[in-house]
Amino acid sequence: MNEILDILQNIDVQALDFIRSFVDPNSSLQVSLIKIFSDIEVLLAPLFLIMLWFFGIYKKDYEYKKKALMIFYSIAFCFVIYVIINQFLPVRPRPELFSKFPPLIDHLPDNSFPSGHAIFMASSCLAFGLFLKNKLITFTLFLTWTLMLLSRIASGVHYPGDILVGLFVWIVFFTIFYGFRNNKIFEKYLLKYPILIAKKLKL
Repeated sequence: MNEILDILQNIDVQALDFIRSFVDPNSSLQVSLIKIFSDIEVLLAPLFLIMLWFFGIYKKDYEYKKKALMIFYSIAFCFVIYVIINQFLPVRPRPELFSKFPPLIDHLPDNSFPSGHAIFMASSCLAFGLFLKNKLITFTLFLTWTLMLLSRIASGVHYPGDILVGLFVWIVFFTIFYGFRNNKIFEKYLLKYPILIAKKLKL
């Protein structure tokens, strides 16, 4: 078992170093772009979510608020499950301990596996696509999602394997959440009541 893990680790390190070999650490432009894109969707998705909610207020349309809550819950559900299961997973050190390239972004020496950014990015991108069905926003998030995944690897804070497993975790738990989206209890307590409370608060 240890031999298999060592082989997988070596493959992951080689893939990481291959991707990072295209990055010039002395190029301020490349480094700046990587730093920007490595967290861009963490900023964009909440911004779009807030805009969607206030658009619902402007239009006085319950459905926009409902969609905003569904997107929020789908992202939150996937991320909470990730935080929980991460407590039981073996700690995988960040790539800087194994890669021949120094990291471009400072990061806490916490668990690299799986990628929480990959889970957040994938759930936000698909949630907007399925619940909002706005092609421009979905395409924008998909583009920034792709750039963010590559930047997380290129910056040296994640292995490619961290990203792939993060996507797998997201697929499993997003599918579970999506299956409960039309549940009557969900509709009543997590959609109807929050919207009524927000309405009384003029939100």
